[in-house]
Amino acid sequence: MLLNKLKLTHILNRKIAMNNLEKIDKIFNPESIAVIGASERKESVGYAVMNNLISEGYKGKIFPINPKSPEILNIKAYKSITEINAPVDLAIIATPAKTVVGLIEECGQNNIKAVVIITSGFSEIGEEGKLLEEEIEKTLHKHGIKAVGPNCLGVINPSKHMSASFAGQMPYAGNVGFISQSGALCTSVLDWSIKNKIGFSNFVSIGSMLDLEFSDFIEYFDQDGKTESIIMYIESIKKPEEFIKACKKFTAKKPIFAIKSGRFEEGSKAAASHTGALAGSDDVYDTALKRAGIVRLYKIEDLINVAKGLSSQKLPQGNRLCILTNAGGPGVITTDALVEKGGKLAELSPETVEELNKALPAFWSHNNPVDVLGDALHDRYEQACEICIKDKNNDALMVILTPQAMSLAKETAESISKLSKKYNKPIYTSWMGSSTVDKGVEIFLENGVPSYLYPENAIDAFTNLNKYVELKKSLEVINAYKEEHRNGTDKNAIQDYKKLIESIKLKGERNFLNEIEAKNLVEAYNIPTTKARLATNADEAAKLSEEIGFPVVMKIQSPDILHKTEAGGVKLNIKTTEDAKKAFEEIIKNAKAYNAKANIEGAVVQKMVDLKGGFELIIGLKKDSLWGPTIIFGAGGVNVELLKDKTISLMPLNREIIKEAISNTKIYKLLKGYRGQEGADLGYLEEILLNFAQLIKDFPEIEEIDINPLIIKGKEAYSLDARIIF
Repeated sequence: MLLNKLKLTHILNRKIAMNNLEKIDKIFNPESIAVIGASERKESVGYAVMNNLISEGYKGKIFPINPKSPEILNIKAYKSITEINAPVDLAIIATPAKTVVGLIEECGQNNIKAVVIITSGFSEIGEEGKLLEEEIEKTLHKHGIKAVGPNCLGVINPSKHMSASFAGQMPYAGNVGFISQSGALCTSVLDWSIKNKIGFSNFVSIGSMLDLEFSDFIEYFDQDGKTESIIMYIESIKKPEEFIKACKKFTAKKPIFAIKSGRFEEGSKAAASHTGALAGSDDVYDTALKRAGIVRLYKIEDLINVAKGLSSQKLPQGNRLCILTNAGGPGVITTDALVEKGGKLAELSPETVEELNKALPAFWSHNNPVDVLGDALHDRYEQACEICIKDKNNDALMVILTPQAMSLAKETAESISKLSKKYNKPIYTSWMGSSTVDKGVEIFLENGVPSYLYPENAIDAFTNLNKYVELKKSLEVINAYKEEHRNGTDKNAIQDYKKLIESIKLKGERNFLNEIEAKNLVEAYNIPTTKARLATNADEAAKLSEEIGFPVVMKIQSPDILHKTEAGGVKLNIKTTEDAKKAFEEIIKNAKAYNAKANIEGAVVQKMVDLKGGFELIIGLKKDSLWGPTIIFGAGGVNVELLKDKTISLMPLNREIIKEAISNTKIYKLLKGYRGQEGADLGYLEEILLNFAQLIKDFPEIEEIDINPLIIKGKEAYSLDARIIF
């Protein structure tokens, strides 16, 4: 019975998804368009939309809607959507914000299932605008209408000559999909793309994403039959699960590159733990984009450089680059840029060197970069490039030309373009100069060969494109590894702590476990800790120290003192009974001086662990408001926030994700063992992190966890401090 229900739900969800895709298709491939707010006033948005549809050669029917004009730009106009006695696939709304709800109601009554709301003046202006958006959303859902916007530039389908937007130009048709939350960025990219002859499959400005958002368009582009890659500008994500799902499906086959703006948060709230301080929202976004298979870019220039590379439909299959130049200086500069960005200078095979010896003058560089010398004409360039591109030791070719008196910029570009079509390996070019090389650059643009003003721009493109290839391989390994379900070593203790947390929550006295409680819960998951006991006076501290066995550590226990070391609330290496009494008294005195209003419960006494040469780590949980549980791992100790050597992972975790998280920290080199120093048992560390992930899974009510430091050496590890907030 349950299985049948699940099948029925799956079929229903699939039908809904297909229905949505059909409606989105009406946005990009409409046979008829109603322009609500059409106008002959040239400074108006309604005029720009009408003029674009007509002048760019849209072949479908156009229905201008304007109650005051019988015709717009020589096309019969209608006072209202309700007057049109013909099917309308798409309505474009370019009227004042207060009219939009009623207009969408009319669209619904006339069976129009897709709208583009260009109008602004909604949530971006405040509470009044938010209320309007809520009314629009209700009306859209009531009639099953899919909407782009509001506050957007519109949509463009170059292959259909359809610009349902107020953009000033029509881009070339091609294979790159573009999705942007910024309309202004859209117009800039459009202008640039035309100059550089970059083609787009579809172009969409999504604005405030009241209805359709990134995941909807990514899913549509995945099946539109012409989009081979996507570039995006992101300000926010509204549906994180759908976003990750749509991106993972797309990036399993084709690349997505994105700029995510808003990297720095001003005036962020004080964190309740080290983990909270380390898990900035942008860091979490960064992790989420990687999990989705997206290569993150940071500059508009990067977006443009990548788009040039994508237009060739060839992706590098590795990071080894062969550089060919007619001048030594640019070759060295390009090499520096390559290494800085994580690429490698390809090592030419002996066979390639031998062929180059025969083809080039005796004074060529005899290495990579391949310097074909300043007097190289197009035939020498072509011969050297063909020899190099056939070498299996490189993944791509970078060709540089500096304009010498004898250089043939146009003819050399023709030769390189011919090779680009002949071989299935990417070629990047930089004809350095201006008017003397313009004809050569034009040849590259006509033949779809990526050409860059500066070699460093080409290197940015090459390394970013290769990041997708590397990320794809990494995710294939991660996704193939099944999540491991783990059982806590002490099920009774786990149940007891479920009850304890519930009891504390009901009383409302606090929202955390004290150190002793936190350590005991952590240990229930086979995460090793130092046993901790609470002393409420000096004599008790001395007695507990004797029972535990010297040397011991003593730490203040107070819900109001987060950073114990800063408060003078930690004493190490206590070796005698008298020292224990004295340490307790000093800790209490320091704590009161640090915060006179603090609720001081006493001091925690625990065994002093001396793992000489051990490594201090942090393991933590911080729940992100958008992406959910995030796991922090990295270098720990008192300097954890200063060092910020950490990685962030999203749940669910598996061993491959954990391996990647560990290896991406700076402390990883030490953990492996460095210059004869004993490292950590990485397999054991992976087990600890897997157990930690199970704890998080079992206790969804936990908001933050700090295990700092976890000290590890070889197969021995101890959690010296733990804090849990729920």
